[in-house]
Amino acid sequence: MSSHLFFRLSKANMFHFQMRCTQDARLAFAKTPEAIDPIYEIIIDGWGNTKSAIWKNDFKTVVVSTSNILNGGKFPEFSIRIQNSTIDMCRVYSDVVTPFMSHKEKELPLLLVATYSTRMNIQKCVSLTIKRDN
Repeated sequence: MSSHLFFRLSKANMFHFQMRCTQDARLAFAKTPEAIDPIYEIIIDGWGNTKSAIWKNDFKTVVVSTSNILNGGKFPEFSIRIQNSTIDMCRVYSDVVTPFMSHKEKELPLLLVATYSTRMNIQKCVSLTIKRDN
């Protein structure tokens, strides 16, 4: 079982983070810390460092090919933008935010809680920053 750290997003619509691990980073967003639908999970470099995905309530909604975004040696920077009923998963290079995966809903609930995890036995180090766009 994965370990989880929950924290409040305070209605922020941009979530920045850096994560150093070898594969299979997972972030989940929900209305509460309890496992109540809807839960949106973002998987980065899963499936042997070949794919990333956005799941809603344990169902894949978006799957894209990625290759070794996570390699354990660097701290790649990411951001997740939640606005206009869309979740954008982005890479950040030199302060330029570029989406590489998106999921659009008819209406997104206010997602107030986030958690991150990796599979057991995967060493990880995470730096998280929550930013509110004005």
